[in-house]
Amino acid sequence: MRLTNGRMEIDVEINQGVTLIAKAVIVPTVDSSGQPRLQVESVNLGSLPVPESLINQIQKMVDGMLVSY
Repeated sequence: MRLTNGRMEIDVEINQGVTLIAKAVIVPTVDSSGQPRLQVESVNLGSLPVPESLINQIQKMVDGMLVSY
């Protein structure tokens, strides 16, 4: 993970018979009530962007992790 221009860039190696690098860009912010928020800006598998519907699912998982924290 690295922080670049206020964005967290996370690279993960996925090996399921074929090795791919998944990259997520997440923007940390604080909402109007002072709670932390992580906005999933983009996700790529290799050089291909994932569909918006998958990014929305990932966003829901991230939101759920923050709530349970």
